[in-house]
Amino acid sequence: MQSFADRTTDLARAVHSLGVALTVIESDDPADAPADEGWTLSIPVRTTCTDCAIPLTDKELVATVRAIGRTVRSEWSRQHGCGAWPELVQRDVWADDVTDDEVLEIARQLAAERDRRAAEIDERRRARLTRELTEFLGADEDERDEMVTSEVEPGVFLEDGEWVSWDFSVLDPTETITVRESDLERAQ
Repeated sequence: MQSFADRTTDLARAVHSLGVALTVIESDDPADAPADEGWTLSIPVRTTCTDCAIPLTDKELVATVRAIGRTVRSEWSRQHGCGAWPELVQRDVWADDVTDDEVLEIARQLAAERDRRAAEIDERRRARLTRELTEFLGADEDERDEMVTSEVEPGVFLEDGEWVSWDFSVLDPTETITVRESDLERAQ
């Protein structure tokens, strides 16, 4: 039978490919009794920080998770360097309750839940961008001057003679969510 440490190494490598971090649950018993062997599986909903927009890394999100027996009592160090607290999808599992395949299935479920939540945030962003562009188009010239950004900073800018409102996707930060003036005209 594989040791807990070896199993942890193998599982951490396997779930990492899904974007999921695996953290060993440590003992928090005042008498130093060992905690039941287990892990916290976690994945951030956003891949960039909500406060500073810097990409989040595993090193910043890995926590010290402490338990007495199977009662998780505390988590430390899930705070990003800028002070923000990233939203995580997570679950505690106990080594003797799950097979390696079940741990991988839990990791897939967490990744799917993260994708669902990120897609909801993207839809809210699209609605916000639509509102912002509509407000921008209804504003007078002086107000518009204050509202214009550029193609490198999310917001409203002029592209090839058409006003565009954009932001980064939470689901895939290499992609953008874009609402164009022509989109609003078609929707009417």
